[in-house]
Amino acid sequence: MPAEALTHLKPQVKPALDAQVTPALSGQAVGVQPAPALQVQPAMAQVQGWMVQIAAVSHPEDAEVLVNALRKRGYAVTARRDVGDSLIHVQTGPFGNRNDANAMRQKLLSDGYNAIVQ
Repeated sequence: MPAEALTHLKPQVKPALDAQVTPALSGQAVGVQPAPALQVQPAMAQVQGWMVQIAAVSHPEDAEVLVNALRKRGYAVTARRDVGDSLIHVQTGPFGNRNDANAMRQKLLSDGYNAIVQ
């Protein structure tokens, strides 16, 4: 039987009335927003309070991966460069007292991150 004879057997697909179809742009999946680029803050004169540092890395890509992972776990972290230092420091804080900073360090340690209080 020729293929033309079977065309009447093809199912007809009708879109749902309230469904909205948005084509993917630039190869991105529909509805997926790209992660914002990492904003590395410049060095500040002097941070008031205690900081907890999770890492100091040399590549912005490494800092971005770490910051995104920490934020997914609910941590409020920043990435900044210190004066006279080429490293990007991934930190959380400042904390008003050392006890609060140590408590955050313990929480990070229990989640598998190596952190120090500064």
